[in-house]
Amino acid sequence: MSLRHLLITSLVFGQSYDRRLLKYPSVAYNICMSHALKKITQGFELLPHAADTRFKACGKTLKELFHNAVAGVAAFMKPGAALLSRRVRKEKQPIKVHALDMNMLLIEFLSEIVAQSDIHGKVYTDVVFKSFGENFLEGEIAGIKTDSFDREIKAISYDEVDIKKNPDTGLYETLLVFDV
Repeated sequence: MSLRHLLITSLVFGQSYDRRLLKYPSVAYNICMSHALKKITQGFELLPHAADTRFKACGKTLKELFHNAVAGVAAFMKPGAALLSRRVRKEKQPIKVHALDMNMLLIEFLSEIVAQSDIHGKVYTDVVFKSFGENFLEGEIAGIKTDSFDREIKAISYDEVDIKKNPDTGLYETLLVFDV
């Protein structure tokens, strides 16, 4: 059985990863991020949930996890925005957020992205960090103008946020809940 088959089988059936994959973390990461039968695309996955929308974000680093979370918010609010933003000139705007810890920082950051989207009528698809720490971040968000959003996010819940490094994949992961 190939390493790719072992990882995909583990992802699809929710089994733990075969220990042989731990010898090849870059192979496991690349397979998880690019194949895995489209379970996770672009570092995030929207999950079905009864009243709200659950969302899983992951990344090799904390910065990448935050970046992928922004991409996930954009994909939820305006599917196809990431593709459109490659063809249209993005408008940039500074962002600065402080919080008590990394989990709260992610929620406050995404909440600010949603608020700025509503205020300026933009879908923010990208972020570049100038500084990034355990309880603060500063950078620029970039987005495209939109006439309307396909779906609105009222708030991002603190309930399921728990940023952890998955020992099997080496990726930072967390779940988020969008109140819609």
